[in-house]
Amino acid sequence: MSFNPATMNNNGLFPTYDFRTADLYWHFLNVYGITAENFREKFPPWAFSMQGSRPASGEDVYEPPSGWNAYGANDWWLHVQPRHTPDGKGAVTTVTGGQTEYGALPPATKDPLVGALVNLAGDSFPIADLTAQEQFGDGHFPRAAHHSAATMADNNPDSIWSTAFFVNRIQIGDKTDSEKYFYGDIEDDVHSSARWNNFSRNLNLKDDVFRDGTGATVIQACVRRENLQFASDESPLMNAVKQEMENQKALGVMVRFSVYLTHYFTAPEFATCTTQKERFIRLLDLWKQDLDAGNPPRRNPCVSRVVGTIGLWHDREFATVPGGRFLAPENSMPLVDAKGHPVNGPDGKQRQAWFGPAVAEVHKSSGGTRFVSLDLEATVPEVDAAGEKETAFGTLELFVQVPGSGAGTTKTVAEIKPEAYDRQAYEATSGIIDVPVDGKVTDADLATGTLGVRCKPNSQQITMLTEKVLTAQTDSRSNYIDQGGTGTVVIEVRDRGVIPTGAVKLLLQQYVPDPLPPARNADSWVKPAPDVLTITPGTVVDVVDGRAEIAFKAAATVGKDPQLPVIAFFPYEAGSPQPAVPDKVTWVGPGWSFASAFYCCVRMLPFDNGLPAEFAKDCEAHGNNQKAAWDFVYRKIFYLYDMIFPVMKHYAALDLGDKTAVDRNIDQILELCATDMANSSLYMPVTRDLSSGKRQVLEMYRNLLRTGKPQEVAK
Repeated sequence: MSFNPATMNNNGLFPTYDFRTADLYWHFLNVYGITAENFREKFPPWAFSMQGSRPASGEDVYEPPSGWNAYGANDWWLHVQPRHTPDGKGAVTTVTGGQTEYGALPPATKDPLVGALVNLAGDSFPIADLTAQEQFGDGHFPRAAHHSAATMADNNPDSIWSTAFFVNRIQIGDKTDSEKYFYGDIEDDVHSSARWNNFSRNLNLKDDVFRDGTGATVIQACVRRENLQFASDESPLMNAVKQEMENQKALGVMVRFSVYLTHYFTAPEFATCTTQKERFIRLLDLWKQDLDAGNPPRRNPCVSRVVGTIGLWHDREFATVPGGRFLAPENSMPLVDAKGHPVNGPDGKQRQAWFGPAVAEVHKSSGGTRFVSLDLEATVPEVDAAGEKETAFGTLELFVQVPGSGAGTTKTVAEIKPEAYDRQAYEATSGIIDVPVDGKVTDADLATGTLGVRCKPNSQQITMLTEKVLTAQTDSRSNYIDQGGTGTVVIEVRDRGVIPTGAVKLLLQQYVPDPLPPARNADSWVKPAPDVLTITPGTVVDVVDGRAEIAFKAAATVGKDPQLPVIAFFPYEAGSPQPAVPDKVTWVGPGWSFASAFYCCVRMLPFDNGLPAEFAKDCEAHGNNQKAAWDFVYRKIFYLYDMIFPVMKHYAALDLGDKTAVDRNIDQILELCATDMANSSLYMPVTRDLSSGKRQVLEMYRNLLRTGKPQEVAK
């Protein structure tokens, strides 16, 4: 998989972007002599040069503020272009096998579908002027039906917990026909999100994984049966999916995949570089060479490993959240070497290995054998950049704590040997392990008990995962509200993976990033004082038929600076004490972390409701002069994207710093930034930080171009 994000708004080591107002962060840039008056001359050479910074680790780091992929477009693919792999051959995501029965191992690998290419595409648009070669793409996929790439955007660009993915179509085919076997369109109002974000997924014991490469996430998308097209019947595996969808009256098809082991600077040009500083210096030189030659600066996407599954999507299951009984990280395992000595990190402390979350479902095979289908797709960590699994956990025990038997009484459901979760097994089944249920465990034990996973390395028993009996999730993870606007979210609550039969309530807790934006990347949530959102009907909500709906808007106490809060969900049984809410949530740990918390993100867009009146006044003062109007529009809106998203100029032939280019394309710009395009991969700006006030100013500017007057338009 390739990710091609734009990196100049991420505020990694250099907080250049003020998320609150969608501006350059002048307070920070002024230190470097960059101001609102001279940024066009001063900002680019500074951003594309090596600068020193001292992060929390205390070690000096030298990088360009532009980041490692300044010319990215926030697009992503389930394949890697040849020029972005060291061997120059590229890589694709393919079907490797399938199972049509629980416990059926090894997976079937002789099906015609095996080896077929899997792809995710964005929304379609007319590109009739492409040549036949251009329509064929990069040799991996034709651009069937003129689909764009899928895109991505961080609700909070300063965070690691808020990425949304905008996908339109799922495809399975080959190099000549991307939809030879199957394709289907996702509903227009649905976006996928990064789930179970786990930045301790790779233990990085050899220190050979760069920065966020240690992280992993899970992405899920679903297609309703009425939007599915099975284009071939030659695959028994695909035919089985189709038949079972009918037999089980399923809603449609689910595609879920785990993204992990991300590598940066993968192109052959970086092969001789031995340090990150050398790679950045080489990258800046390559960009300069491209520009000097009159070519678009090359993109430098990161490349991730991916495994995934295709299965059925059932009624009342989430479209974008893995379903089943949710097992969350509970404890870590201290790491030791082959001689039993502690493995210490740079801080001198013993390194800890955490599991990521897992989900479980209880099923019976056609022969009546009971299985727990355990999805460890995001669970067991890798050791280093090679991607081998850490198997020092030894034999894992899936257990159930039996109700009423006391806190210490459990029953073993099944044992899982290391060879069942090592790299080979993981890649063969995407981490899904079907374990037969021990005969001593009754159906009632499974239905009413609490599941867990523990290990016993070095005779020390450690519970690594514990089931959260009540869960609360939403498909609306990423939300945006304008000044004075209101957002709504539907939250679904489950009891051991099914709709609760008893009375359940939902406690809501607001958090804000720590440190507050704009700053270097936040690494935790903390409770705000005072609250930044007004939530209706309140902070405690009744759950009816497994569902609750809330509305939210900016609190009056927010003032002039919009915030980027998180709303966390804490379900509990009615009549029981409210759950203890943590004061702080961070990226790893027991109980609640970015990997295991239930939440949604809210971005308050810049408070620009007064901007249209300001624009009208400015136009009047200048006699509706188009050049003066352009200066206002550029200074208030386009300058940001001109500076930190140069991909528009070099790859979309749209120079946002040029009046003629913008005037020529103003209709298309307004079409793509319309609110009803918000969940489209074609939406502009891809960062989704354009306020309603700024959109109105653009419409008024178009009116000025057409009629000579900037008539104000309705919101």
